[in-house]
Amino acid sequence: MRQRHRRFLVLAGLATTLFGTAAHANLLVNGGFEDPPLASVYAAYDHGQSIGGWLVLGTGQPTAAQLTLRADYQEYAGTLSFSPHGGLVSLDMTGSGNLGANGVTQTIATTAGAAMALSFWVGNQDAAFGGYMLPSAVEVFVDSVSVGVFSNADNSNADVNWKQFEVGFVAATPSTTIAFVNATPSGDNMAGLDDVVLTAIPEPTTALLLGLALAGLIPLHRRTR
Repeated sequence: MRQRHRRFLVLAGLATTLFGTAAHANLLVNGGFEDPPLASVYAAYDHGQSIGGWLVLGTGQPTAAQLTLRADYQEYAGTLSFSPHGGLVSLDMTGSGNLGANGVTQTIATTAGAAMALSFWVGNQDAAFGGYMLPSAVEVFVDSVSVGVFSNADNSNADVNWKQFEVGFVAATPSTTIAFVNATPSGDNMAGLDDVVLTAIPEPTTALLLGLALAGLIPLHRRTR
């Protein structure tokens, strides 16, 4: 009896681990903008270029539409830092100055009718420093339809403040296009984006049945005598 009970706990734990892994697998490539690695403290990207799986959207200006910033990038003689939320790199969606509605997009394979969860962090630089006095804002699009503008007005002392947002939606087709577009007011030169994660939410019934099967509570096939 004790052996059966112990087997149930181990298999149930395995089922939980499998579901946790599946539920949190990021469908997006390069969600933390760590690729490609930076040889200097920042890299500039123009319209049509790729940032490790993300396509840059721009409005045709001669200057960079997007910037990736390394953790050791600083301004104001080293008194203002630009720490990423995670890893070593973050994205500044305002580019070289605030160039307006530029952004990044990525298309991934999905299952039509599947529930999806999108999580991301928006960074706002300390308003005590000139050029960063307004809230940072990012507009999110799913298949070219806006699902909202997400703004961060919070401040951290001489560094980027990161705020997490989450969006849920149902995939309409076998592929889904996610886009993030700078919506920060003109005059503010920072709209950070980092740790973007898109996951599929498993159906509760399917997850429950598989968990019970792995735990040995229901048979996967009929036994024969």
